[in-house]
Amino acid sequence: MDSTSTITIDLRAIGRNVRRLRGLIGPDRAMCTVLKADAYGLGANRIWPAMVEHDVDMLAVYSLPQANALADAGCTAPILVLMPVHRLDADDAARPQFIAGQVHLTIHDAEQARALIGSIRESGLRMRVPVHIELDTGMTRGGARPAEAQDLVRLVHASRELELAGVFTHLVASGSAGATDAQMSCLDEWMARCSTWLPRGLLVHLASSHATVRDASSHRGMIRVGLAWTGLVDDQWGAFAKDDGLESVVRWTTSVVQAKRVPAGTPVGYGSTWCSARDTVIALLPVGYADGYPSPQPGLQQAVRIHARGAWHTVPVVGSVNMDQLTVDAGSIVGSWGAPQELFGAPVELLGTDRSQVTHPLEVARVAGRKPYEILCALSARLPRVHERALEIDRSMRSASVPRSAAASPNAGE
Repeated sequence: MDSTSTITIDLRAIGRNVRRLRGLIGPDRAMCTVLKADAYGLGANRIWPAMVEHDVDMLAVYSLPQANALADAGCTAPILVLMPVHRLDADDAARPQFIAGQVHLTIHDAEQARALIGSIRESGLRMRVPVHIELDTGMTRGGARPAEAQDLVRLVHASRELELAGVFTHLVASGSAGATDAQMSCLDEWMARCSTWLPRGLLVHLASSHATVRDASSHRGMIRVGLAWTGLVDDQWGAFAKDDGLESVVRWTTSVVQAKRVPAGTPVGYGSTWCSARDTVIALLPVGYADGYPSPQPGLQQAVRIHARGAWHTVPVVGSVNMDQLTVDAGSIVGSWGAPQELFGAPVELLGTDRSQVTHPLEVARVAGRKPYEILCALSARLPRVHERALEIDRSMRSASVPRSAAASPNAGE
C-alpha cells in the first residue's frame, strides 16, 4: 500500500460545472474561478488547464506566491491576487507574468497603493501593473470604504505604475436578496460618483457562486465563483442542486485493514464512548483526523460506505475519530455467521459524489458542523491526489474568451 487513502478529482465534472455556469451567464460576461488554498486542497496546477480549456476567463488566488506558482506551471490566463500586496521586489517585477500584465493585483487602501507604486519605481522596470480596487460595501474585511475608495481611484488614475482593470466587492450574504441589493446599490452609487476616473472596459465583479445562480442582476461584467465549480451546492440552489445540475468533483477512498468480531457490550475507542449493542464486526480504516476526517457534532454520527459482497453498504463510524484510524460497525455486512476476514481490503468511500448518500461532502460537513470548504481544505497534503483525465499543460494555451480589459498587456508597446 503506497498510501492509506486516495483523493480523486474528476476534471470532467469540473468542465461540466464550468459549462453549466457559462450557459447561465451567457457568452458576453467573463467568468473568474477562485483557486485559493491550492484550489481548496484539490491541486490548482492540475485543475487550471481544465478550466481554461472550458473558457474560464480569469483565475483568482489569495497570495502572490500562489499566482506565481500557476504562472510558473504554464498558466497564461489572467490571475487576480486578492490579498493586499504592498511590495513587488525586483525578482517579482521581472517575472514574465508581470511584464506581460498577466497578474492583476487588488488595491485595498491608499497606503498599500503608494507602497506598491514605490516598489515598482525602485525596480527600475517600466511597467504598469493591472489592479482591481476592492470596495468594502459591508463585509468589513478587506477593501476600502466608499469615501476612501473615491480618493483611491484618483490615485490609481494618476499613477504611471498602476492601471485600473477592475472594481469589485464581496457579498456578505449572497443568499439574502435584501443584503445583496444594498451592496449592489452601494457599488453602483460609488461608480456613478467616480465615473470620470473609471476607464472603458473596466471589469466590475461582485457575484459569488450563490449570487450567480440566484440573481442575474449581480452578474455585471464578470462572475467570481469558487464553491460552484466544486459542485458542493445544497437545495437552496434550486435546479443547480439536482442530478443534472452542478456535480461534486471529489471522491476520497480507502480500504479495510482489519476486521474482527466482538460480543455485545464491547466498548470501542478512547474513553469507551461507544459500546456494541449486539454481537457485531468492527472494521478498522487507516484514516483519521490527521488526514482531515472530521469528528461529528455531539449527538450525530458520521458514516462511510464499504463495497463487499457485490454491493455498497452504509455503515456507521463508531468510537472516536483517531489521528490515523477510524472504526466502523460492519456487522450488518458480515452478519452473524460470516467471516470478518472477508472484509480485509474491501474498498471504502469516505467522501463521494452521489448527493443522495451519507458520504456526500455536504452531508459530511453537516454532521461535522462545518462548511463544505472546510472539509475540502482540511484534507491532508500527505494524501495523493489523482486527477481523472488530467489535461496536459500546454504552455502556449490561451483563454480564447478573455475580455480585452483582462487579457491585454498594459505594457505592450513600451
